[in-house]
Amino acid sequence: MKFLASGQESAFDLLPAGAKARGLARAMAAGAGLGASVPEFFVLLPIAFDLSLSPWQAQAARAARTGAQRRELVARMTLAPGVAREVERVARLLAGESPLGAVALRLSPEDAARRGRPGFFPNVRPEEVAARVLDAW
Repeated sequence: MKFLASGQESAFDLLPAGAKARGLARAMAAGAGLGASVPEFFVLLPIAFDLSLSPWQAQAARAARTGAQRRELVARMTLAPGVAREVERVARLLAGESPLGAVALRLSPEDAARRGRPGFFPNVRPEEVAARVLDAW
């Protein structure tokens, strides 16, 4: 099962990932001919979140009505083992054993304000990327 997609994929293949990922993929493809550079990237697909929920968490997610309820649920989550392995594998492909220059994660404006950071983590080692994903969910 596919949990993530890379910037090397077509914008069509990134449909489940959202508009930002599609735009980056288009820019990466166009930039190659223009001398512009978009760094390699990957995005987690929505299925990665769904598979990381236990049955009771999935039920709680459907029943959650407030941001506080959703945050409490996510605070107790862990990435599904297959998702975590794939995130680390792809992070290592991009960075080797060196830290990634940055991990940027989309946060809602509410979450960014509450957390006091925009979801940008500099110098993240490949084995730490999965934990940063949980920080942004």
